[in-house]
Amino acid sequence: MNIQSTFFRKLFGVFLAMACIVAMAGMAACAPENAKPETELGSVRLGKVNELVPLVYGLPPQASNTQVASYVYKEGQRVDIYWPPDFKFDKSLPLVLIVVGLPDTRVRSLNGASAPDAAYYVSWSAAAATTGAAAAVMTVGQASSDFPDLVKFLQKQKKSLFIDPSKLFLFASSSNWAPVASLASKGGLLDGSIKGTSLYYASITDMTPIPNSGFPIEVVIAGQDNATELKRMESYIKKMEANGSVLNVVRYTEGRHAFDVFQDSDETRAIVANTLSFMSKCLLGTKAP
Repeated sequence: MNIQSTFFRKLFGVFLAMACIVAMAGMAACAPENAKPETELGSVRLGKVNELVPLVYGLPPQASNTQVASYVYKEGQRVDIYWPPDFKFDKSLPLVLIVVGLPDTRVRSLNGASAPDAAYYVSWSAAAATTGAAAAVMTVGQASSDFPDLVKFLQKQKKSLFIDPSKLFLFASSSNWAPVASLASKGGLLDGSIKGTSLYYASITDMTPIPNSGFPIEVVIAGQDNATELKRMESYIKKMEANGSVLNVVRYTEGRHAFDVFQDSDETRAIVANTLSFMSKCLLGTKAP
């Protein structure tokens, strides 16, 4: 009798364990595939940035209501994703890449913090996310090796990030463009995915690849920039035009290098607003709100 009782108790225990496993599997199957990420408001990020380099002038008020989360895309490297205010996380959004081509050590020396924590990059990311697209800002150790890993991460995690990596807009300023320009050239890693690009007072070398001609490009020139830099950019523009690129060249005659954060004027704010509208038009076919 005792033997039978022990046997049935063990049998019942096995049955109960199996039932629990089946139930847990069922719960997992019923769980939402793409749960909403844990985010914080853009106002929180904007409130704790390092302002060695200031916030962008003309930052839309809605930037404070954007939603942001941080991810590790490879060991030692980070990407922050910004989503629009009131986004319901119910669809995939085109993505604006606030391009960081400089090594993180250099970014920190210039901005006082890594790009995802620096006022310049955070404010442009939050601004871009007010256009209706998502935005991303990253750290890199070496752009040539880290950007491919970033792209792989974005593609692999696109559902959980609610982004569409096949619809990208590149925003690059100063020295951030040259290290990643090859990605946007014909046959480059991002060729075919880019829907538009904006280059702000970009530093160009004679070896900087020209982007493919399959998308519109905004080139913003600060007229008071270094004379050598201006000469190189004019040559770069001619190369892009010869390649068939559709260009919108914006010349701010009185603008200094990094005018968008160091030179508050009606023209600065208008240029920033027009860039945000250009992002929206390229990615969504609409103007930024």
